[in-house]
Amino acid sequence: MKFTSKNIIFISITLLLIIFFGYWLKLQRGLDFFDSFSLSGYFPFKYLSDNNIESPEKGILISEDFDKKRLFKSFSELWMKEKGTAKKAYSSDGYKGSRCFLVINSSSGSWASSYRKKFKVKKGDHFYIEGFTKITGHTPHAYLSVAAFDKNDDAINWNYFRKGADKKGKWIQIDKHFIIPNENIKSINFRLVGVGKGEYLFDNILFCKLN
Repeated sequence: MKFTSKNIIFISITLLLIIFFGYWLKLQRGLDFFDSFSLSGYFPFKYLSDNNIESPEKGILISEDFDKKRLFKSFSELWMKEKGTAKKAYSSDGYKGSRCFLVINSSSGSWASSYRKKFKVKKGDHFYIEGFTKITGHTPHAYLSVAAFDKNDDAINWNYFRKGADKKGKWIQIDKHFIIPNENIKSINFRLVGVGKGEYLFDNILFCKLN
């Protein structure tokens, strides 16, 4: 095949489109291949990684029972304090026999899985979180957590609002109301969090904006 300038331009554009689409698909799947490097800070990939939702309307923002198998996962791959010690899966032992989110942690450290999107907020916004968890193991603690971020998208606190459970062996309902207290918080992100060695089941997650 003779490579003319037109052929080279066509092949280059095709390859760029494939890479661009592949990166977008990676974001939708919530995958991170490297801990120390990301294309999200570079043009044009940074325009794909803006996962904030502008001023969400009053109503349900997240409703996830994990019953449906999704191409694009609702929650990210696991962050863990001790690398390689936690793994996620899905279990058929959910609340009232449904499918649920499962994390097995083999260390005493913490782990977290974040909802793929952040929500922009302002002072006075009122939210409600709810979910069911069942934990087993040595000393596990499960949390529904909300991280808060500033105008530069830097974390103010990874667990600014949270509610937890440590009773083992049965399904526990967790719920919490919270109001954005000041103008420093510009966006929030819902997370499932665990601390301690054990198995964690989560089901019927609900996150609502009330005003």
